Amino acid sequence: MLFHKLISTGLGIGYIGKRAGIVAAVACCICWYLAWAGGYPLLIPSILITIGVTALGVWSGNVVEAIWGKDHGRVVIDEIAGMAISLLFCR
Repeated sequence: MLFHKLISTGLGIGYIGKRAGIVAAVACCICWYLAWAGGYPLLIPSILITIGVTALGVWSGNVVEAIWGKDHGRVVIDEIAGMAISLLFCR
């Protein structure tokens, strides 16, 4: 259960309160930039990372929904996955 809470809150970002989704999206952008050292990301690893984050987010989000309820504010993995999908198209 701790694993799913950690993943669904974006490694704890969801616990900061209001605007946690914005902070999670910005953190995703920063991580994406640092992972590719400012250059153009390789397509296959980017797609695999995005699919992995999305799949893990769906799984963890479904588990914590039983605890916190539907679309709780702490769950920010959807913002992270959405940002990763958006960043796939930045070239």
